[in-house]
Amino acid sequence: MPSQKKTTIIILSALCSLMIMSCSRKENVEQISSVSGENFDTYFADEEPSQEKQNDRLRNEIGRLFFVEHAGAEVNETMRLALQFHPPAGLLLMPPLDTENRQIQDMVRAYSTVVMNAHRKPVLISADTERGVFKGMTYLAQPRWLGKIASKQGYEICHLHAQIMADELLALGINAPMSVVSDLAHKTLASRGISNNPEIVSKCLQEFMQVFVERKKIIFITQHFPGASLVQTKMTSMDSFKKYLAPFVSLIDFVKIHHANVQLSLVINNAKYPLIDEKNKAPFSQLLLKDMLRDKMQFVGLAISDGMWKDSFAQMNTDQLLPMYVLSILSGMDVLTIPGSKFAPAVQYFRRLYDSKLTDVENYQLEVTVNKPVDEIRQNLRLRINEILDRLQPVQKAVGHSLPDHTEPKKQTAEINERYQKILQDNYFVEKN
Repeated sequence: MPSQKKTTIIILSALCSLMIMSCSRKENVEQISSVSGENFDTYFADEEPSQEKQNDRLRNEIGRLFFVEHAGAEVNETMRLALQFHPPAGLLLMPPLDTENRQIQDMVRAYSTVVMNAHRKPVLISADTERGVFKGMTYLAQPRWLGKIASKQGYEICHLHAQIMADELLALGINAPMSVVSDLAHKTLASRGISNNPEIVSKCLQEFMQVFVERKKIIFITQHFPGASLVQTKMTSMDSFKKYLAPFVSLIDFVKIHHANVQLSLVINNAKYPLIDEKNKAPFSQLLLKDMLRDKMQFVGLAISDGMWKDSFAQMNTDQLLPMYVLSILSGMDVLTIPGSKFAPAVQYFRRLYDSKLTDVENYQLEVTVNKPVDEIRQNLRLRINEILDRLQPVQKAVGHSLPDHTEPKKQTAEINERYQKILQDNYFVEKN
């Protein structure tokens, strides 16, 4: 009996030690501001990086495969360290509606300074402003009145609206807004699209793109290729499909003409388009992302996913999501827009795949998801990372580091606003701020 008590005490003591170690490890991860850069790499990759791995460009830039949601308007210490050691392609800002513009400016400047001091390439700063997110800014990214006025008086109104929008965004430090929808105004897109006429949408958006080229330090990203409106339309022929696709085609053609000065990126809708691919949704469709977008349409910019927390993604746990992220990258998506909570697990998973360190169970799940042997998946992933980094480089060069200040808007902006408001009044529209 005394022997059994002694054994029980030893077991309990061991369990207590394990619990203390576990709590200590959790505290180290949660209080990540106190760890060094090398240990922060451990937080992402579960290992001490060797010199060889530190010098591996593809491995070190795996974070660039992601656009990371940033909720709130406070500088996050975990994100500061991520930007220093494992920067993503960009941040998608989602501040509360009542956030002061100066607070956003300070946050963007703080993050960009971290990236610069770490001698890293620029990180894109984005916001999904199509419904008007920021205080005092233009009500919508492209309100319906643009199409109505443009159809009667020409496209000056589109040019002016784009100038106001670009100046407002740049003042906040946002250099890669996911703002403008190229979808035709139809059903749920009726209030967010410029017009249901593809020619009007195309010409108006070309004005937007021209302004972004003139303003510099800001790139043009548009949603939701190949058209969110198509999902709600019974599409029975390719001719009908092409009508909804026309604005995207016109923008890609615009880039071909002005290739040296224009950066165009597309947000890919999460839906399925049976006329193109009967089996796979757009983020996983090589027929759409490679055969159609790259080969036939000759698109050269970034293909960025819509939020991978929407639709069916919201029903998946992390273990299910991570193989799907790999599948999307291998299918032709360049950058995945993911929740902030998934960034560390995603970088960790992709690095362990890169290093051949996934568990047997993880390898099996990945092979089932991608339908290829893991060695082939790993080889293709390395090729894709290299391709994506090459595609990202001119975008980074175009925007540079975003360092907004607190200066007042330029006089030119006031004059543009005055002209813009006059056109609205003449056409019986009143802008809502």
